[in-house]
Amino acid sequence: MAVQAGKPCPKCGRVIDWVERRVVNGHVYIYAAHVSVVNGKKKITKCYLGPDRYTYATKTHSDMGMELKGMAYEIDSGPGSRFLDYINNLANKLSAEVESGALDLEQARQWLKAVREAAARLQSLADRLEGYVRQTEAQEAGAAALAAPRGAVNETVARAQPVEAPPVTSQAQTTQPQLTPEDIDREVKELLGTLKGELRRAQGAR
Repeated sequence: MAVQAGKPCPKCGRVIDWVERRVVNGHVYIYAAHVSVVNGKKKITKCYLGPDRYTYATKTHSDMGMELKGMAYEIDSGPGSRFLDYINNLANKLSAEVESGALDLEQARQWLKAVREAAARLQSLADRLEGYVRQTEAQEAGAAALAAPRGAVNETVARAQPVEAPPVTSQAQTTQPQLTPEDIDREVKELLGTLKGELRRAQGAR
C-alpha cells in the first residue's frame, strides 16, 4: 500500500498534498493533508484514513480469514478492492474447511444459508450497478455528442470514405456472433446454476 501525494483522497476526493503518519503506542495512523486558499489565507485540512494495519480487529475476524484494511488501501487498488479482498478471504477460508471436513453438519447448513442469502443480495446489487453504469454511459455519450463542434460532425459525415476490398482467402471465413450484455448475463447465470448443482450433488454424496 503506497499512500502518496498527488493521488485522490479516498475520503473526500481531493488531491493529496502530503501524507502524515502518526505513531501512537506502536500503531501507525495515516492522514491525508489538503491545502486550500480561503479568503486569501492558506487553510490545511486533514482526512483520517485509518491505521496502517487493523491489528486487534483483524484478530477478532481471524475465524473468517479476513485481514481488515483501512481506506488508504484503496488509493492504489481502487474502490471496491477491500470488499473483493474480504469476499475472497472468506471464500478461501470456507473452501479450506469444506475440503478438510472441519465443519459439522449444522455449521455447514448455516454457512450455506448465509452464502445463498449473500449471493442473492449481491446479484441484486450487481444488477442495479449495471443499470447505473449503462445509464451514466448513455448520458455521458449524449453530452459528448452535444458538445462536439457542429462543423466537425458535418465534415466527417460529408467526407467520402475510401472503400476497401474485402481480403481474398482460400477458405470461407467464419463470423463469430457478438454477445450482447443479456447473452453474457444469461451465460453467467447458467454457469452459476451448474456450479450450484455440482455443489448439491457433492454434498449429497458425503
